[in-house]
Order: sequence, then structure tokens, then C-alpha cells
Amino acid sequence: MLNLYYQMLMEKHNLFIIWQTGVEAFNEMESLVRNHPRLLLTPFLHSMDLAYAAADLIVSRAGAMTCYEILATGKPSILIPSPNVAEGHQFKNASLMAKLADSRIITEDELDSITLETTIEEILGNEALMAEMSERALKAAKPGASADIAQHILSLVES
Repeated sequence: MLNLYYQMLMEKHNLFIIWQTGVEAFNEMESLVRNHPRLLLTPFLHSMDLAYAAADLIVSRAGAMTCYEILATGKPSILIPSPNVAEGHQFKNASLMAKLADSRIITEDELDSITLETTIEEILGNEALMAEMSERALKAAKPGASADIAQHILSLVES
């Protein structure tokens, strides 16, 4: 994937990549990349909200909290569910995200640089698709749900 990202950065001068590698892969990746002015390589992001705000497209695993954060920020996404979690939860999360927000899913078995690049370009190259994915994500997030629940509880108490 590193070669793909580097090639994309060379070809697309308006592209910036924020890549959270995880602690275990960081040293290896950093030694291969060194510095590129439009690639932020980090083992861990302490301010995910800023990364989400800066993103036009999110490529990520499909943990439950990550999926909700993607919905809440209204970002188009490509999800690569980890096969190493109990009972296939990440694949189930990704499948629900595909239904709710039109997220794209690439399984580990399907993941290669061509598939990822094609999927990234399909989304980034289509503003109408990005807007639709964003709208669907925000609609699915139900950001006012807690206020709705509180209002419902109050109406039950008052009746």
C-alpha cells in the first residue's frame, strides 16, 4: 500500500494523506517513507476529530466506534474489516455501513493496491457520489438522538 500512496502523491499534487499505521508497523513504514510533505505518517492520532475534519475520504478498519465516528462526521468511506476479530464483527459493521452510507468494503482477501486505488479514485473523482455518501452518513448518524430520547422520557413522565 505504501507504494500506492506514494504514487498517488506524486501524481495528484492536491492530495494529502494522513496515515495512522499503528504502533507495530510505524517504524517499518517510517524507514521506507522518511519525509514527504503531503504524507503524515503516525503510529497513533490523539486528535481524530481533526483528522476526520481534514479528510475528504476515510480509508479505515471497521470497528464499531470508528464506524459511528465516520457517520457522525458525514465522510465517505472505504472500509477494510479486520478478519482477526471475534465473530466477524468488523465485517458486519462494514456491511451495515455499506447499506446505510454507501461505504465501500474491501476485504483482506480482496485488498491489493489496484483494488484500493480504483476504489479511492471512484469516490474522489465523483463529487456527486461523495455528496450522496456524506448525506447518507449524516442521516444514519442521528446526531440528535439523545435529545429525542430525553424528550420521549420526559413525555412519558409527564403523562
